[in-house]
Amino acid sequence: MLRTESDILPVDRETLFELSIASVPSGKVENQSVKVAMRSVFKLFWRPEGLPGDPLEAYQQLRWTRNSQGVQLTNPTPYYINLIQLSVNGKALSNAGVVPPKSQRQTSWCQAIAPCHVAWRAINDYGGLSARRSKICPETGSENVCVFFAAGQFPFGPNSHIIRPRFAHRESRRVHVLPLRS
Repeated sequence: MLRTESDILPVDRETLFELSIASVPSGKVENQSVKVAMRSVFKLFWRPEGLPGDPLEAYQQLRWTRNSQGVQLTNPTPYYINLIQLSVNGKALSNAGVVPPKSQRQTSWCQAIAPCHVAWRAINDYGGLSARRSKICPETGSENVCVFFAAGQFPFGPNSHIIRPRFAHRESRRVHVLPLRS
């Protein structure tokens, strides 16, 4: 690791480092042999003590907002959110990336007026995957018109429920939806 000019890291959020390791075979190339060079990149997160909230639940606070440039992701937490298995309107995206803490990330997804369906998962501290599915609604470009669903659950099936409901009602922005009983 390289030491930078500033040894002071922020104490109100995580810091991300990338460790890149290259393995190059030594010696001469022999007849009828294969030598392979490998490169691995590891993400290292430094987490200061005493950060508020639960890092395993941080992905649930990620906000998705539709605007004229596409979709904006807002991470209000002090934790990095590492996205994986991201698909937009059924098309898988190869590099979902991370959303840094206390920041916004603008994407070019869903620039058209048609409805935009985004499905994604987040990687937690232990390498486990969280399931989450969201629908981005185009009507006003506001997060408040988006309905979020857990993966594999639909609003009209048995035992289904809506997670973090948000609807475009002028009078009330909070709607409580209870699980359906079969």
